[in-house]
Amino acid sequence: MTLPNIVLAFRHLLAPLTPAAAPATAERPPVADPTARRSTSPAPSSADGAAADADEEDEDDEDDDSDSLTLSPARLARFRELLVKRNIDLRFFAGGWDSFALADEAKMDIVLTSETVYQIANLPALASLLRQASYPTAPSAEADSAATSAKTTALVAAKVLYFGLDGGGVPAFEDAVRATSGVAGWIEEVWRSQSGVKRWVGRIGWSS
Repeated sequence: MTLPNIVLAFRHLLAPLTPAAAPATAERPPVADPTARRSTSPAPSSADGAAADADEEDEDDEDDDSDSLTLSPARLARFRELLVKRNIDLRFFAGGWDSFALADEAKMDIVLTSETVYQIANLPALASLLRQASYPTAPSAEADSAATSAKTTALVAAKVLYFGLDGGGVPAFEDAVRATSGVAGWIEEVWRSQSGVKRWVGRIGWSS
């Protein structure tokens, strides 16, 4: 997942602010500097400046259509405010699956990954990372509804087969999960498309 995907997920909360909705702040009148030269040109008022800034931001936001989202300064500021308000921290990684620096205690409640199983050589490292990020979790058939211990919901979305990409796909990923670091993992199919390009969503986990 990339930053644009995250911003788009919040799109409906990033609508332009109307003048009526914009918070009003009282400003003290500027104190004149007796040493400064006086200009013969009329200076714009703070209200005029604020209106000009708002107009510029509204023009940026008005460029949106159904297929695009303009990231104006005002909209980016609202996005940051949403993250703070909802207590969301974002961390981004770049590199191979085996380069992720997760602490041993860095377990996740929810893990989502999509279109990441197409390269067969990378599947062992991907499965190992997913196990590292997951609490021990039993399959649905063995789950104890009364248990209060932490569990991880890990969902993987992928094409069933990736042609021309050295054998990657769901069958190879299932093999990698079941052989992760000598600990057998489990896989449950959640959804599979029956027409067009075959797509699949599965839930995975490790009991220990």
